[in-house]
Order: sequence, then C-alpha cells, then structure tokens
Amino acid sequence: MYKFIFLVLFISLSPFAFADSAHNSIMEFHFGFFNPNIDQESGLTGEPYSDIFTDPGFRFGTTYSFEFFSHPYAGTFSLLSGIDFFNVSGFGRYQDNPDEASKDATELSMIPLELAIVYNLDQLQELFNIPFVFYAKLGLNYNFWWVTDGASETVNYDGDKSQGGKKGWHYGLGIRFLLDFLDPEAATDFDNEYGINSSYLFLEYNSSKIDDFDEPGFKLGGNYWRFGLALQY
Repeated sequence: MYKFIFLVLFISLSPFAFADSAHNSIMEFHFGFFNPNIDQESGLTGEPYSDIFTDPGFRFGTTYSFEFFSHPYAGTFSLLSGIDFFNVSGFGRYQDNPDEASKDATELSMIPLELAIVYNLDQLQELFNIPFVFYAKLGLNYNFWWVTDGASETVNYDGDKSQGGKKGWHYGLGIRFLLDFLDPEAATDFDNEYGINSSYLFLEYNSSKIDDFDEPGFKLGGNYWRFGLALQY
C-alpha cells in the first residue's frame, strides 16, 4: 500500500510524467444503453414503447471537439460535434389487442447529431499532474429516426412513412481518467510516434430533450450513461 502511494505521488509531482506536446483537439468513441422518452408523449394510453421494446437499445458514436480557449487556471473551452447510431428491436402489437405481442419483429433506429460547447476543468491535470479531468457540456441536437418491420422495410402508419427528424437540446457531465498516468513512458512514445498527446477513459451522464422544443409527437430524448475512449492530439 505504501509503495502504491509513493508511486502515485512520484508520478503526480514529476513535471515530465506525461506526454506534453501541443494539443488542441479531442476525438471520442463512446457507447451506452439508451431508451428514448417516447412513453412520455401526451395522449398515449399505457406505455407502448416499453411494451414493444422490452430491452434497452444500444447506442454508440463518435465526437470531435476543438479547443478555442485554454488557460492553465481558467480551464479549457471546446466546440464539439458528434454523430451517434441507435437501434432497438422488439415485437409489434395488435391494434385491436395491444396487450398481445405479435410474431412480427420491428426496429426503431436513430442517427442523433449533436453540436455543443464543452468546458473542461483540467487544472488538476495541467497544474498538478493529477490524472482526472471533469467536464460539462451544453448543446443542440437533431435526431433522424425511422421504424422498420421484420423485412427491414419502413413501416407505414395512417398512410405515412414512419420516419422523420426531431430537434432539441442536451447537457452532459463527465469525468476522464488519464491513461498516461499508468505508463508515462509508453504514452510519450505514443505521442512521439503518432501525435496522440494523451488518451483517456471517460464516463459521462447525458440528458437530452428532443421533441421539437415541446411540439406534439415523439419524444426522442432521454437520460443515459455513456462510456468510451478519448484521444487528445
């Protein structure tokens, strides 16, 4: 235990512990399980989404952020853009008997787009080499969506295709753990060879409200945790 504490202090206090080339961008790759708030739509009877899609859907994607302001004491601000893919599958319900599941499979798919401002509280890392970065973000969304049947054809409902798009907004709160902390020498080699300044594992709580700003219809936002890898360069 004492050896571990000594190692942490040694790496934290060393001014040459982590890769330190110039950087201004972060690329993230993330995934998580997600359920949109469709059942919260006004006028619904029961919970049709939860009845049809009994398991959480899988969501994954990538983001790119570019630093436009950075200060060792004030933190860093970045502009972020991202794209995700979401899919969930289940079995349809009979219109005259909604409580009975049919044998026909159905899927809901979405391509969520995001644009956000991110604040990175990175003073702990920059000033003291402590391997954690806390961050918060706020931004806008646009979600493309469509529903397909068992033959992968877009479902028709009341004569219209079950597809469209919804706009809204979101916020996120997260923490990154600097992997360079575990092997500073390898991190420096990675930086010198590939230009990747730092790599992180991160955990983010993301909450969105995507309903065309309180217009009637699908509510495609929701709350979920996402995990991933971030590369700073």
